[in-house]
Amino acid sequence: MSVSRPSRRDEFEVAIICALPLEYDAVSYTFDEFWDQDGDRYGRAPNDPNTYTTGRIGNFNVVLALLSRMGKTNAASTAASIAMSFGGIRMALLVGVCGAAPHNKGEEILLGDVVISSRVIEYDFGRQYPDKFVRKDTLEDSHGRPNKDIRSLLVTLQTDRGLNRLEQRTISLLQKIQADVFNTKHRGKYGYPGTSEDTLFETTHRHKHYGSPSCACRSCFCDSDPVCEEAISSSCAELGCSNGPVVTRERLRPKQRAEQDGEVTAQNPTVHIGLVASGDKVMRSAAERDRLSKAEGVIAFDMEGAGIWDELPCIIVKGVCDYADSHKNKKWQLFAAATAASAAKALLSCYIKPDRPGANPTLSESAAAAVTHRRRIEQRILSTLWFRKIDNRRETILDAHRATFQWALKPPTCDQRWDDLSQWLRAGTGIYWISGKAGSGKSTLMKYLFSLTETKTLLLRWAGYRGCETADFFFWCHGTPEQKTQDGLSRALLYKILSSHPELIPEALPAMWREAHDGQDKIESPSPTEAEKAFEVISTSPDLGKFCLFIDGLDEYLGNYQDGISFIKRLAAGQNVKVIVSSRPIPDCVAAFRGLPQLDLPDLTRPDIYAYIQDVVGKHPDMKKLSEDDPCGSEKIISDLVDKSSGVFLWVVLACKSLISGLARNDDATELQSRVDDLPPELEDMFQYMLIKVEPRYRTQGTRLLRLCYAEQEAQGWTELNDNYALALALVTDNNLKPYPIEIFTKERKVALCKRLEGRLRSHCGGLLEVVKRRTTAVWPNPCFCGPVHDNWIDARVYFIHRTVFEFLKDEKVWELDCLKVEAGNNFDVATSLSLGRLHLATQSLEQSPREDQALSCLRDGVQWGSKADRDAPQSRDNIFWKMMPFLDLLYTPRLTVRNPFVDLPTSMTAWINSRTPRSPWPLMLVQ
Repeated sequence: MSVSRPSRRDEFEVAIICALPLEYDAVSYTFDEFWDQDGDRYGRAPNDPNTYTTGRIGNFNVVLALLSRMGKTNAASTAASIAMSFGGIRMALLVGVCGAAPHNKGEEILLGDVVISSRVIEYDFGRQYPDKFVRKDTLEDSHGRPNKDIRSLLVTLQTDRGLNRLEQRTISLLQKIQADVFNTKHRGKYGYPGTSEDTLFETTHRHKHYGSPSCACRSCFCDSDPVCEEAISSSCAELGCSNGPVVTRERLRPKQRAEQDGEVTAQNPTVHIGLVASGDKVMRSAAERDRLSKAEGVIAFDMEGAGIWDELPCIIVKGVCDYADSHKNKKWQLFAAATAASAAKALLSCYIKPDRPGANPTLSESAAAAVTHRRRIEQRILSTLWFRKIDNRRETILDAHRATFQWALKPPTCDQRWDDLSQWLRAGTGIYWISGKAGSGKSTLMKYLFSLTETKTLLLRWAGYRGCETADFFFWCHGTPEQKTQDGLSRALLYKILSSHPELIPEALPAMWREAHDGQDKIESPSPTEAEKAFEVISTSPDLGKFCLFIDGLDEYLGNYQDGISFIKRLAAGQNVKVIVSSRPIPDCVAAFRGLPQLDLPDLTRPDIYAYIQDVVGKHPDMKKLSEDDPCGSEKIISDLVDKSSGVFLWVVLACKSLISGLARNDDATELQSRVDDLPPELEDMFQYMLIKVEPRYRTQGTRLLRLCYAEQEAQGWTELNDNYALALALVTDNNLKPYPIEIFTKERKVALCKRLEGRLRSHCGGLLEVVKRRTTAVWPNPCFCGPVHDNWIDARVYFIHRTVFEFLKDEKVWELDCLKVEAGNNFDVATSLSLGRLHLATQSLEQSPREDQALSCLRDGVQWGSKADRDAPQSRDNIFWKMMPFLDLLYTPRLTVRNPFVDLPTSMTAWINSRTPRSPWPLMLVQ
């Protein structure tokens, strides 16, 4: 197939991107022709900062770009600019050098070999906790599979014939590069360094000084210990670490014999296809390398792949120049760059070039416009599926305590029987049911399993080469309607799956696609029938892998349980979808899931409960002293707690709080045992017991806090915030006749207010409320929005420690208990306090321009709480309006009025505002 010089930029089909000049040089030797030999003739798009080399490799017109600096962010920017300037690019190759794991599914990887990506992960993208790092790998956070075109090529290359052809072509091209360079001043540049330079040390052998008594290396014994600065930049020979323990490599032996015989075959690289880990840091830890290789199946590490992957259809082609450990050296970089460049050209020779469309000069522009239009439609549909609290319930569940639930993916023991969950993940189908009574830790276990890398590894064995993706939904009966209905379940799962596979949207959701394509103002969410049809399309698509869905809290489903159960059963009916579901053992679930794989949590958590009590109470300094004096008595305290818990983790958490309180009061072992004996075994009795134990002087404040939180929780359908700062503002409202002070708080004052509130929650509320600091970085997880950055304290949330606390407080008789019957203050009114707190928060948010949406939300909530206060206490309405007026006047600004915050309020609400605030300019706007 002849290839003519392109006449326009959109006639280039392949982009090659390099991070280092030495990589760029090696790729340059693979070009058959350069189109810019006499100067550039193609230009670039406006605002594209890249400099390009253009030419031909085989049958393809290729554009070559060199990154200005390394890293994912710069790579993503460069790739986006290439896509903007060269609209016809069908494939991007990231070509260069990398560090590799020593093995790929039992096959040894040597220096100079070539790695080709089947998929990419970001190994440094996640959350850093005090005791561990958790990589984000949910559907919306992870990089998807390559497109169909590239997948088809890679599948072919992994066959015996395809891989052999690729390797032989790579070897031939490598020899050609070496021959071409031989007659230049760079003679020998890409020579094979030799097997003597290919050394793999044992994982535990660090790159440091050996025999130096005066530097930090002297104290380096494990992977996390530091070494001195000199060691970092020195070679193994200079440090004396080259004599360390070496791993024997079987593949080196025939290479050594070939070297001795003077045969060029000694340098022949092997091509490996597998998972590449991409990050913004150079991997120089053998221990971390081995961990990722074992847990994720990673075979190589680079710094740019993840950046390019989401911008262009991409394949990573890298030559191995080191083993991603601390013993890095640069001796292999040039040869590895040459093997990668050779493999890249060989790969292109295996790629079947599609026929070019007719020479319509506007075709590319029309195609680009069509793609842009399609993406807008896809994004609009995804925005309709998404809802604000889509992951809120899972995020508020605390992580499993360390050393707990580790039994879950191990085979059942003789004395504790359950259906082997690891075996089900590896090979099972249908539904796996996790049951347990309230507070036993079902949601914590579900979050643990969903986030666990080992879960993904087991699922991959089930899915095979097709791959497996996961999606989750956590029901929340006290949340918004979407958090407790089948509509919310369907929308959440569809959003998470289709975000990674938007190409399926037209077939999966045809009605929504038509509405969006026709430009209708409002797109309706899918009906139950449409949602089931969408899941059927997804589960039977030949282009997708398999799916495992995690559905927590089915007993919190709003509606007929049988409808929810039947829907889940239909989801799990196919061979490509299975479901892990958790619930209390309500009769409907017991009947529906009888005979299916399952485990009953309270029967299995005794070791976890013991470990938790030992960690929280047993390791307390005062408890350690008591244990030294009376080891038997201390052990009895802990064992009695375990026995009394009946497998309910929530009960244990409260019990431990009681014991910690006793230790703070210098209780001895006898007094602590008395506390344990006094603890009621039933959960609701435990709640009452904890409230009774609150000191009388704190009960007024505690009652206020509980009433405010209860009101907030009860109003979840129409309020949007339940954060620490808003609650603090509501609490400090004195609600008397003097004007409410309106001032802008400094960040320091806000943080101090929140910290003071957290202290009150601990001491005034019997441990029934907790502060959960936000872990996400943006208010809007929806990619359609861009929101502000959260402050760890100011935007923390206040929650009941469990839904059962809210259910406990729903009983009006509870509020008649002596411990809660105290006056919350003569002038204290819940709705008024929440109204003024919201309005005050709106003024604070308005001062921070990025938080305009929060200001609008707070203003709406403030007005609705004010309306409720008016309905509940009409005799106090003048007091309520007088306090609201300064806020409403202050918030009457062009920034908010242009986006009328009351536009969606019921007519009765706007009438209330008009009638109650005659002095405010707001009514004029409402009338208009």
